[in-house]
Amino acid sequence: MKQPSSIRSLIIKIRSNAMSAHPSILKNYVRNDSHWNTPVPDNITTSRATALIRLFATHGYSVKELLSGTDISYQELSRSRICVSLSQFQTLIRNAYRINENHSFAAKLGEQSFINNGNLLTSRVMHSETVREAIALLITYQSLLNDALTLTCMRTTEGVLLKVNANEIESDCLPYFVEHTFAEIYALGKLCLGQSDLSVKHDFSYSAPKNQHYFKRYFAPNLNFDQAYNQAFLPNSLLDKPLLFSDELLASRRDQQCKDRVREINSKHDILHKVRQVIRAQALDTLSHETLSEELCISPRTLRRQLSARGSSYSQLLEEERKKLAISSISQQTISLEKLAEKLGYRDQSSFSRAFKRWFGVSPKNFTEPKK
Repeated sequence: MKQPSSIRSLIIKIRSNAMSAHPSILKNYVRNDSHWNTPVPDNITTSRATALIRLFATHGYSVKELLSGTDISYQELSRSRICVSLSQFQTLIRNAYRINENHSFAAKLGEQSFINNGNLLTSRVMHSETVREAIALLITYQSLLNDALTLTCMRTTEGVLLKVNANEIESDCLPYFVEHTFAEIYALGKLCLGQSDLSVKHDFSYSAPKNQHYFKRYFAPNLNFDQAYNQAFLPNSLLDKPLLFSDELLASRRDQQCKDRVREINSKHDILHKVRQVIRAQALDTLSHETLSEELCISPRTLRRQLSARGSSYSQLLEEERKKLAISSISQQTISLEKLAEKLGYRDQSSFSRAFKRWFGVSPKNFTEPKK
């Protein structure tokens, strides 16, 4: 049935407003320089950790072994509003890789994340007109997709390259984040186009796992390892294909909701990013909650409240920086343990050694850097 002219006019106006928010869509291409330098968050939502733990638990793996060295308690996992640190989550990932030879679990979780937990961004992308518009939205609202990676887009004469940038992710944990992200996007693309396979090429910068055949369940047949970048290539023939669930009215509603949510996320990450920068710039042996507050020009009480609202604390962020500096200094062997303990703000070498063993399960003297 033909729509009344008033409805058609409203739809045209809404679509025009949506396009003005995404100039790359209006110009019918994805920008060459679409690099979004959003800070990597210090925390990961607990739901990401619990999803990994539940998957392993249902397959008979020990939750205690999976949580080893993470300082994550069973009680914390039941509290949906808190976060785990990026460092804790990466320890969890390392444990998962160690106890499970099938390393395709990250891709499986990415696919399940889309299927079981269709979020706001998923809904917005599904209501796009074309694949090209959907890709632009993934770039614009990428903080709704992934906590720890940055997506960039580059147009070529043959199509579009969607790249993943690792930022502060450790190299041994990088496959988890890359595969989770690409599997989630690929599953969403198959649904929106109503196809079992898409003409997409996936490149990974790291070596192929032993059980590479499992990965073909979650990615396009054209799958390559030991490449220069972590990226997905989408040919021009795919970019202008219409999506099955395109809807102008719903797209506009979800667009505003996405903007509001991104604004909220950015405000949450901002204080964590600032605190981390100050901690890195200060001498840890003289730093305190009070001096940190002075540097940020806010009261200690306000700082404590803002960090608590983001599922973090001064002591947690300080400990994360101590861990990084300890590992770096011990690996490079540029300072004695006594001097390192003093530099990190510990009373003596014994206090530092106890903390180090709590973090990594071994003493500083017996620590050996994992092979990458």
